[in-house]
Amino acid sequence: MTRPPRPLHATALVFSLVIFAAAGAGLFGARASAARQKSGSAAGSKLGDAAVKTRTALGPSRRAGKRPSDGAAQAGAAAAIAACVETPISIPTTLNATLTTDDCQLQDATRYDVYRFNGTAGQQVSVTLTSADFDAYLFLMISDGQSLVVLGEDNDGGGGTNARIPSGSGVATLPYTGTYYILANALEPSDTLGNYTLTVATLGGTCPASPAAIGFGTRHGTLFTGDCRFVDDTFYDAYSFSGTAGQQVSISLSSDSFDAVLYLLDGNRNVLGLSDDGGGGTNARLPATSGFVTLPFTGSYLIVVSEIPPDDIDAPPATGAYTLLLGDGGMCPSAPITVGQTINNASLSAGDCKLPDESFFDLYTFSGTAGQQVAVHMSGDFDAYLYLVGPDGQVIAEDDDGGGGTSARIPAGTGFFTLPTTGTYRIIANQFSAGTTGTYTLSLTAPAPPSTTLQLTHTTYNGAEGGIFATLTVTRAGFVASEVSVGYFTTDGTATERKDYTAAVGRVRLAANETSRSFNVLITDDRFDDDNESFTVTLTAPGGATLGPQTSATVTIADNDAADGPSPVKEGSIDTEFFVRQHYADFLNRAPDASGLAFWVGQTTGCGNPDLLVCRVNVSAAFFLSIEFQETGFLTYRAHKVAYGNLPGKPVPLTLREFLAGSRRIGEGVAVNVGNWEAQLEANKVAFFNEFVADSRFTALYPQGMSSAAFVDALNANAGGVLSTAERNALVADLGSSAKTRAQVLRAVAEDADLAQREFRPAFVLAQYFGYLRRNPDDAGFDGQPDPNFVGYNFWLGKLNQFNGNYVEAEMVKAFITSLEYQNRFGQ
Repeated sequence: MTRPPRPLHATALVFSLVIFAAAGAGLFGARASAARQKSGSAAGSKLGDAAVKTRTALGPSRRAGKRPSDGAAQAGAAAAIAACVETPISIPTTLNATLTTDDCQLQDATRYDVYRFNGTAGQQVSVTLTSADFDAYLFLMISDGQSLVVLGEDNDGGGGTNARIPSGSGVATLPYTGTYYILANALEPSDTLGNYTLTVATLGGTCPASPAAIGFGTRHGTLFTGDCRFVDDTFYDAYSFSGTAGQQVSISLSSDSFDAVLYLLDGNRNVLGLSDDGGGGTNARLPATSGFVTLPFTGSYLIVVSEIPPDDIDAPPATGAYTLLLGDGGMCPSAPITVGQTINNASLSAGDCKLPDESFFDLYTFSGTAGQQVAVHMSGDFDAYLYLVGPDGQVIAEDDDGGGGTSARIPAGTGFFTLPTTGTYRIIANQFSAGTTGTYTLSLTAPAPPSTTLQLTHTTYNGAEGGIFATLTVTRAGFVASEVSVGYFTTDGTATERKDYTAAVGRVRLAANETSRSFNVLITDDRFDDDNESFTVTLTAPGGATLGPQTSATVTIADNDAADGPSPVKEGSIDTEFFVRQHYADFLNRAPDASGLAFWVGQTTGCGNPDLLVCRVNVSAAFFLSIEFQETGFLTYRAHKVAYGNLPGKPVPLTLREFLAGSRRIGEGVAVNVGNWEAQLEANKVAFFNEFVADSRFTALYPQGMSSAAFVDALNANAGGVLSTAERNALVADLGSSAKTRAQVLRAVAEDADLAQREFRPAFVLAQYFGYLRRNPDDAGFDGQPDPNFVGYNFWLGKLNQFNGNYVEAEMVKAFITSLEYQNRFGQ
């Protein structure tokens, strides 16, 4: 038997008894078969219970002046209605017409006319049928695209023998955007002919919803005769709130005055869940009895508080006081899944999270890239159902039986689904029928990538002292129509990174259709007679490709010194161009631009102070204070501080290698005041933080199931509590609503002005070790002895604090650039 679909973005489903019972569709709600009437009750409908989606027949008998509720769908009458000519109308309208023997006829021999109009969900209308010739009877119906379903009917609600929907006065709310049908009919065959007037009136606007919030506490309200009404005459109140995908809530409705019914809808009025007696007795609760249901996407939600209509169709709808509670259950936990992974023997159990229709599900997360293709498959010993939720918290795909039989697959059948944006995706592993449990297998796959290999062009490269840098080239073979990347790092050989070259840790990125890309490793023109020396460059961690056979190369540095000479950074033998050029290498990871080199060389000898050492100190400090270093190296420092705090047992947040990798990534192609440096810097920052939060170290510490509040609080704690309450709350709200990603929240905290001020001095001291000495503070120094207690680092931090950050009075920079360890890097 074919099950009804569960459309994600279908037009809103109705609030009425019949549509909930018959259509049962809507986001996460199509499986709900509960109706807005008690099981076994008699609604007194002229059309019967209409609990199936067919053009429902009109019963031939009478009872107390009303059509009976025998629950039967008469195929003949359905065919009659289908065959009757429909007159289109625009609303509002008033028209005069006549029931004649030429009009359509129901099985009870009464005549009727059919009018058709287009309505909008939330629109408020009234329909009145008056006649001096016959006892008027009205039906309001809707088309679901395949059949008609009765929403409301009336005999004498217009006064005397006239009919009105809603009865008496006021307007009723159209629950659905679509095509509506009015049947202008007579109660008895004996008075079935004559003139009538049909009036369809509208009221501007929609029925208002009161704002609420998750965890807002108890709300006391009252249904009364001035409230909004459904087309079956029952009253209702509406409450709106904002929710986040994965957030768990409970909704309880209780009343001593009426039989409560509760609906949860999305912002488009799609029904997500409904409850009649889930709260015990005549009270309603989502989910039933206890626990929480999980909001499937990020956005606006609507709670509708209403009542079960009375069994007697002549009885007025109930009114009275009620209590509503919207509780907060935190976030539903998730588990990571990676592309290519299959999870076997997983299970849905009674303790799992629930969707609003009270079906159980498990939640999985993975990182995806815009344009990436994936397929999700789920099979088990129950009827599987799958949803895919995008980084913005919106459901972007779903499937029931697309995997064959009762298995689910996104996309259905074969092929792959293309991810629209870059970010974290959620897979909801669910079952079709609420309350079902059992084991299942879930797999996340991608198409086999076309063969693409990356390798270095040569096994050996040459560099020369005085040549500034050695250039290496990565080439790719095979498929070239996609972006690929590969990491690289340097390793000492006979040449060392402190003296002979600048350590390089980075990544080469080849754009689509780009077959090669080069990168540079800076060579140091020291004053030692070293003969020729070499180091190794190794490729690692390819992205979107595999490594070819040539993954490493030897770089040989040709020495240009006939004998050991004096250090070019030492007093008495200073080489100002070398001094400045090496600062570019040590602090900015690049060769100098011509104008920058000329300016700073001039400052080393022309700063206005006769003591040229003072000039060199100021020039040297300027590299740490520069925009370029602050936005690359110092930002890398702060990102690690916010994400991880300090290294275990150490007063610093990162190592030299981590510093080099991060600052090089942010600084790629950036030279301040050269070209489009600001745009390049911004693009690099965005990429750096996106890659940072996707790293396995970060995702292990901050799993996707972590709540927004817990995530922000953890970052703030690492940062030393620099966020104000308002700043913290804003970031929690932005992350919860997907206004900001995790990467953007991490960046926001890392760029917080209070954090920058707090960490400025510790970072200044650490930069002295990273820049001048090219080592971690606890590594072995010039004397060959390590400093595991950070005595030197703590000394200089204390000095800098003692002089309130004044590096000149603290003599910190001066001490480093005149130290033997620094000077002996480059000569005697």
